[in-house]
Amino acid sequence: ALQKAWGAEEAAEEEVLDGALKLGEAYGEMKDWENCRMCYWRAKQGFVCLLGEDSAKAIDAAYHVTTQILEPDAIVELKRLWEIAKVSLPNETITYTVAHDLGSYLNDEDKHEESKKYFFAALEGRR
Repeated sequence: ALQKAWGAEEAAEEEVLDGALKLGEAYGEMKDWENCRMCYWRAKQGFVCLLGEDSAKAIDAAYHVTTQILEPDAIVELKRLWEIAKVSLPNETITYTVAHDLGSYLNDEDKHEESKKYFFAALEGRR
């Protein structure tokens, strides 16, 4: 569907998935959460299949999916993403975005000591 919408009959699958992620962001800006989640989920699934679970694009798409779920489940998923990203993507911005947001969620849950670990990791990565 994205290929036809862009008039690109021969668009590469990765470009289509990039478009799905961008489309999800646009739906999010319009507060159309159902379509937002659907686009993020499709991008995540596609990037995992195409590039592997530990690729920067798969982690980024999974992060976007996580932003659409409720807090207790989001914490579990962010911890999982952090464990993958800190090993596979130590120099990528998304790694430290995950750490920062995980720290924020934990802080909101009054888990201050645990949250500090992730905030410090985010600060270290942004140097």
